Amino acid sequence: MMTAGGMRKMTDKERFFLCLAEVLRELRAEHGWSVRELSQESGVSERLIRKLERGTDVGRVGAGKIMGLADAFGVTPYEVFRRVDERVGQ
Repeated sequence: MMTAGGMRKMTDKERFFLCLAEVLRELRAEHGWSVRELSQESGVSERLIRKLERGTDVGRVGAGKIMGLADAFGVTPYEVFRRVDERVGQ
């Protein structure tokens, strides 16, 4: 879909992944962790973390991956998605 200025409008899915990227980068920064450290703490591969933090559409992200990231950050998966939802709504 194009905007009046000829730019392509972002899809809901693209917006979701960009907002998830912001939340994950923010949480990682709050802990002062590198991608490698987050990978070790969460059990999620560095490659997937980098993709998620870039806002890349990785298709389906398993619940186990989100739970691993949330557990590493000391929050619930609900809290991760609540933060994403706040940004999507802006």
